[in-house]
Parts: sequence; C-alpha cells; structure tokens
Amino acid sequence: MKESLNVTKNDFLVENLEKIQPAYAEFPGKMFAGRLPADNGDRKGMTMFWMFEPDEQEVPDTLVIWLNGGPGCSSFNCGVMMEHSPVTQPLRPAGFCCLKPTPDLDYNNHTWTKATTMLYVEHPWGTGFSYGLPEPATEFEASGDLYAFVQNFFKVFDHLANRELFIFGESYAGMFVP
Repeated sequence: MKESLNVTKNDFLVENLEKIQPAYAEFPGKMFAGRLPADNGDRKGMTMFWMFEPDEQEVPDTLVIWLNGGPGCSSFNCGVMMEHSPVTQPLRPAGFCCLKPTPDLDYNNHTWTKATTMLYVEHPWGTGFSYGLPEPATEFEASGDLYAFVQNFFKVFDHLANRELFIFGESYAGMFVP
C-alpha cells in the first residue's frame, strides 16, 4: 500500500520570485521548491529540492536530477546560482573578487532548462537545507536516502514519473551518480 504524503505539487509552487530578483520573470515555466521526507528504514530525514519545469523543452519527456559534490556542496549554491539554472550570478573573469553580499542575478541564456526539466537536490543530508539522523556514514546509506526522496518526489509529482530520468552531478557526486 502506498503511503500518502498529504501534500500536492501546488504546496511546493514558487510564486512571485521575480519581485525579489527580476531575472526570474524571464524563466518560461514553473518552479517548485521545498522539503520532502526521505525516510530510509531507521534513518529519518527531509531532503530539500528546487525544480525548474519549463513550459516547453527541447528534449521532451525528460527529467534531470542534479547533485553537487563535496560531499556537502550545495546544489543550490553551485548548480543553481553559478552554473546551469535559468537564473545565475553574472559571469566574471577568472580571479574576480568579490561578489556583493546580495548580487543581482541574470537570466542564463545557456540554461539546461531549455532542454529538460531540472531537479536540484541538496544531498546528502547535512547539505544545504536537507537534514536527517543519523547523517549518512557511507555512500550506501546516502544512496538509500536519495532513493527514498525520489520515491516520495514521484508520489507528489506523479506527472513526471514516466519521464526518462537522468542523474547528473559533479565532483564527489560521482559517488552517487553512477
């Protein structure tokens, strides 16, 4: 029997972010963010995500899960804010120092959301806004926590469950991605 989470995707809908950072008005799609349970046996936790679902995508019916390395490097700080989300920090020359505490953000013309739906996950527990106890001590435990999150994610976002799924990452995320 499927466990009910008592939430819907609309509980995670991000609205009016463009009022804080105007560049978000240029993203043609919807954003969803929040925490979902990722209970893995006796291990209990909440995993934070931020998803960008474009209105149209060049590679139909696909979903990419993005993980940053570290371990403990935030997917929001790196993947979202500096690399391939629809809105990022402005590009700077190598050796540039230092960003303002609240930098303006720019629409990223090379965003991966032109091709696919992007799901950024704060993983493993203890990274960014994700938490759980006990924190994972092995890649096996961390992978089980991620699997538990993905199962709950597809319960809430069931319209994405039949999409072709790709899991990408960089640096230490390669321990979870293969």
